[in-house]
Amino acid sequence: MSVARESGNAEKAFYGLRNCIWKCDDVQDELAVEMRKRAVELADELIERDTEDKEILILMKADFLRRSGQFDRLVEEYENIALDGENSNKVLRYQIEKAKEKDDKCYTTEEIFSK
Repeated sequence: MSVARESGNAEKAFYGLRNCIWKCDDVQDELAVEMRKRAVELADELIERDTEDKEILILMKADFLRRSGQFDRLVEEYENIALDGENSNKVLRYQIEKAKEKDDKCYTTEEIFSK
């Protein structure tokens, strides 16, 4: 992943970190928290590029912030924004709600949309 970033491919590095995070989650490895913090940095870089994936990157960043315990940052950055998609907004509002509760647990989209 650092090779991808050093070669200037932030997107490849970001998705590589995302996959690493998910694998760490699967085995309850606490390294996932550190990987999320690194992924947030890359997400910021990619979001600034204003690509067609911007909305999904914002949602992944929000999840990474919350799951790595960066609750206040998540609320501060996203409480007053609206995304284009209705479902995306619902996911983002859910992330903010959980961040305000200082909740870093894993949730599924099924749990989010059943509310």
